[in-house]
Amino acid sequence: AHKSFQHCWCPHPRLAALFRSARGVVFLTERQREVYDKNPFYACSRDAVLGCSLFSEAFFELVDARPVDRSSRRGSAVVYSPNAIKGYAPARRWVLRQGKELCEIKNASPEQVLETFRECEELVYLPIGLEPAGRLPVEARLAGCDVVVNQHVGVAGEPWWRGAPAGARAWLDAGPKPFWQVVEHLAKSERAPPHDAP
Repeated sequence: AHKSFQHCWCPHPRLAALFRSARGVVFLTERQREVYDKNPFYACSRDAVLGCSLFSEAFFELVDARPVDRSSRRGSAVVYSPNAIKGYAPARRWVLRQGKELCEIKNASPEQVLETFRECEELVYLPIGLEPAGRLPVEARLAGCDVVVNQHVGVAGEPWWRGAPAGARAWLDAGPKPFWQVVEHLAKSERAPPHDAP
């Protein structure tokens, strides 16, 4: 039921106690917050949405080491995972149904993954369960790939994702600063009665 409907109604007593006692919760994406809000046992006084996971300066240096060039790109990348929830099988089927050249990424280092993204036209990423702030689609986009995702990919619902690539890059570059601003705001706020408490 959890997998099919992406809806959890389990009480999770330890997690619920943590939420009730916290100053607030930082969700990575709005899609992630929606899933928690659907749980009748979830209760927290305040929350905020960051918009994505954070990327280090070292990662951006790796991205900038080679300019984006679309002229010689070919193929659709899919990332192998033995974990079915990551959606390797649906992504592979999608590429083959489209009659596109398949480029599978398996047992690769982060540098090799980024290099493959630089060589492919697109990444197809179709997880069968919630992927609140997956890094792969973001990395592929920064490397100049088109990205095909489904409703489970939280970052694809964020405003920065829908904007121009330059704006998205600027937003991601600033990531750590907004994170600490959110943390500071929640830490300084007074505790309030949890909303939606059972």
